[in-house]
Amino acid sequence: MADIQQRMKEMLKAIHQKGTAPGGVDALVNMLNQVDRQTEQHLLKTLKTQNPQLAEELSAKYFCFEDLINLDDAVLKKALSEIHRTTLALAFKGADAAIREKVFRNLSDHAVKLLKEDMEFMGPKERAVVEEAQREATKTLRRWRNVIL
Repeated sequence: MADIQQRMKEMLKAIHQKGTAPGGVDALVNMLNQVDRQTEQHLLKTLKTQNPQLAEELSAKYFCFEDLINLDDAVLKKALSEIHRTTLALAFKGADAAIREKVFRNLSDHAVKLLKEDMEFMGPKERAVVEEAQREATKTLRRWRNVIL
């Protein structure tokens, strides 16, 4: 993990100096898919300030958990049907209200009730557990997003 983080730092430094990424956007996407959520968010934020053009190009190819807010409802419904309810409950413990509402609108009333009960029943969770659930959910969301692209 430390090697990946070091390579990401080197890539961002090269991007800032040259305006291009060694290995291209695809290499950056592959690396972002392998780092933890906190590193991912930090790198994306840094990239947006240091190289907005590359950040925009990256956003067309890279999908993170928060991007589910932009998914088409039909696609989101299909993706949600494949994500285990416990994973969803954990993932949404760390999600903001807008993301939760988007998901709740795309689930049946019964599924929303069960999901809310699960979230309440499991109580507070460590950040690492929530982030792992978000990563797991993102894998499915990303696959369904790519179906429509």
